[in-house]
This record gives sequence, C-alpha cells and structure tokens, in this order.
Amino acid sequence: MSDEKMLRYYFKIQNDKRQAYQIENRCTLRFPEVIFIGDSIVEFFKLEDYIKTQKVVANRGISAYTSDILLKYLDTHIFGDQLKTVFILIGTNDIGISISKEKTITNITQIIEKIKENYPSVTIVLLEILPVNTTVFDLSRFGMRDNETISDLNRAYEELTNRFDYVSLLKTHDAFLDNKGDLKFDFTKDGLHLSDKGYQVLAELINQTEYL
Repeated sequence: MSDEKMLRYYFKIQNDKRQAYQIENRCTLRFPEVIFIGDSIVEFFKLEDYIKTQKVVANRGISAYTSDILLKYLDTHIFGDQLKTVFILIGTNDIGISISKEKTITNITQIIEKIKENYPSVTIVLLEILPVNTTVFDLSRFGMRDNETISDLNRAYEELTNRFDYVSLLKTHDAFLDNKGDLKFDFTKDGLHLSDKGYQVLAELINQTEYL
C-alpha cells in the first residue's frame, strides 16, 4: 500500500471512530470519571477486563493517532461533567512519521492546558512511550522508530510533567524491556502493539497508582 493510500485509509478509520465516539458521548447514561486517550495501544486496551476500579471508565483511543491529531480533535475524546482523571498515552506515532520532539512536546503541552481549562479539578497522567522490538520484527510498515529516540522523548516527558502540579508521569517504559533493551518478545504481537500479556503488565502499573 502506498503512503498516500495508507494516509487515506487511516483518515477514514479515524473519522469513523470519532463519529462513533461522538454518538457514544451523547448517548451515555453515566459520564466517565476516568478517560484514557491516545493511539492504538489505548484503543485496543480492554479497560473493562484489566482496570480495577469502581469508577466509570471510558476508552477514547484511536489507531495511528499522533499528538497533533489528538490536539485537533480533543473535544471528541474528553467529555462529561464527572471527569476526575485523564490518562494519556501518545507519541510513538509522532516518532514514526518524524514529528520533532519539540513539536510533540508543544502539542502535549497544549493538550494538557486545554483539558485543565475545561476541567479545572482534573488530574492528568501522562504515560511514558513504550519501547519497540526492532530486533525480531520489521516495523517499517508502521514508520521507523527506535528505542533511543523513544527514551529521549520520555526524558522530555518527565521535564514537561515537572512543570505542572496537576500532571504526573507514569513510568511504564522500563517494565517492558528485555535484557537487550527491546520490547519483550512475549509482550508484543508485532514489535509495536501489545499482546495480552503486555496489556496485563500495563494494567498492573496503572492499577498500582492512586489515580483510579
């Protein structure tokens, strides 16, 4: 599939997913207290199976999302009048299409500020970008990325979260590493996306926090 066809494909599935979310947002009987937003790793995260909380939780992740797309359509992903906590996992696709670190940080800063403006009492949790496995898997179809660049962006995430007293960084990255510094083989389906075992680890890290 050519790059142009790939872009059209993802644009369509993202638009369809946003429309579905907009309908769900309007029709929900109970507004969420916790919302997860981000890319495909969030979208495919079966929160009802993994996240242990009595609070109402909503998943508003969409595949192939970058930080600039999330910023543009943020109002589709954040909704309701009961919101207490927002978990954000975004950035690996920024690296995949060579969005600069500075641009990603600017986008996430604006996402954080916009959420806080609309929900003054909210707590925001930014998750570290997870590692990839390029030793066993060919990731070229997802866009090129490497663990050194991911670690560099995670360091920038830590600097970013230190600027806001209502934003916390959840350090998830190292729990997924093997002894070579790659994403553990049994934690992934394809070198980028998580397997069920990978999601179990991610859920354990989230469930141990005070944010649910």
